[in-house]
Amino acid sequence: MKWFVFIGVIFMSLNSIAQHVIVKGGSNDYSGKKLSFYIDNDPITHSAEKVGESMVTGKNKFRAKISINQPQQIWFDYGVFRFFFFVEPDKKYQIQLPPFKGKAEHQKRSPFFRPEWVQLKVNNEDSTQLNNQIWNFEREFNRELDKVIRPLVERRSVAHMKQLQQFISSYIKQGGSTYFHFYLHYKLGYVELLRDTRSAKKVLTKYFQSNQLQLNIPVANSLFQTISKNFLIEIPKNISPQLNKLLGQKDLKSVKTIAGSYVGLSDPYTELLLLKNFYNSYYRKDYSPKLMEELIQLQTKSSNSKISKLAQKALEKISYLRPGTEAPSFYLMNQKGERINSQSLYGKFVYLNFMRSDDFASQQYLKILNEYKQKFGKDLEIVSIAVQDTFQKAVDYFKQNNYDWQLLRGATTTKIKDQYKIVTYPTFYLIDPDGVLRLSPAPSPAENFDKQFMQILRQHRIQQVRKRGK
Repeated sequence: MKWFVFIGVIFMSLNSIAQHVIVKGGSNDYSGKKLSFYIDNDPITHSAEKVGESMVTGKNKFRAKISINQPQQIWFDYGVFRFFFFVEPDKKYQIQLPPFKGKAEHQKRSPFFRPEWVQLKVNNEDSTQLNNQIWNFEREFNRELDKVIRPLVERRSVAHMKQLQQFISSYIKQGGSTYFHFYLHYKLGYVELLRDTRSAKKVLTKYFQSNQLQLNIPVANSLFQTISKNFLIEIPKNISPQLNKLLGQKDLKSVKTIAGSYVGLSDPYTELLLLKNFYNSYYRKDYSPKLMEELIQLQTKSSNSKISKLAQKALEKISYLRPGTEAPSFYLMNQKGERINSQSLYGKFVYLNFMRSDDFASQQYLKILNEYKQKFGKDLEIVSIAVQDTFQKAVDYFKQNNYDWQLLRGATTTKIKDQYKIVTYPTFYLIDPDGVLRLSPAPSPAENFDKQFMQILRQHRIQQVRKRGK
């Protein structure tokens, strides 16, 4: 595989030049809808980056200008599907969207729903171009995989692994773009790991030797994440004590040397390996979260600009919505048709809840919130944000039950749900009088929120008295 190093230099040298792609198409089912296009080049936090958008006109047509600087998989969500295709800088793509299929009610409510990935056919490409190359390869590869999957996985058959790898190599010999060759390169590693998950270290060493991070290839990111996610907790016992000591000393340079020597990775991928494990360990708490955060902070100073940016995004992710940070602001319409700025709510504590009036759990909590309003009304502002599609149903439900606190419309945009990372309902937050998150997320009324709030309120009053005393 030595030839990959040479083509990698050519491939990556183009990445610093900002270029554009034009995507055009249409569908009878999408008129008036907005399509937002994304890429995901972040194997650490998987934070998608928006690269373009377009409205579908009344004539069922759309045209989007997308900013990219390298070959890339792009995707957009609509209904139950996540549509994707591959683009290369300075090219135009004509796509035809399939019939729209919306989410069922239970899919809208479920925090576990994930859209189905569907590759779109590109109408203005022939069989020698990137999308059709990947389309045809994946179709044939999956057929070949189905034939050998049982002996490959159950018996760890080397013969069947080689059979699949020979099939992949036959596509490499056919030629194609550099991006497609790298795509196949990492697919070889996928087959090797599929045969035996114990070969993770070997696969890392064999397939991640490039001195450039190839974050724009989804199969590479997926393979790297699968292999590397548990490195720190699975490292051999003869290395672990020394490594743990250096981690505690925050000696990142020495940690990198030991990790790179053990795994045999290039410098950029060694840094990526460590960053991935620092980030995972922050949440798993198999190391001190504070220490992991400090190590990620050190990686923001990496001489590799990609590692530095990924580390910065990781820091932002772990600190986002953390107690003590500023609550995300919003500007939403209430049940009276008034626009409410979140800033206008501060001065009191705000018990913010995201709910659906047709959800049983939300209904039960609303009853208790009504009691809280009577009990804590002087110090606590209760605010409900309805995330169901039909806001009027929530308004009617509030009227029927004589709930008179602020009800805000949150379903017209995904922004408010994204800001507060809402995946299930109901969800609660407590914001202090200065607009700072105090409990994030906050316990529900069924989890003794009132007792916790009484303690917080008592501490707040003591602090206010001390301030006045000064």
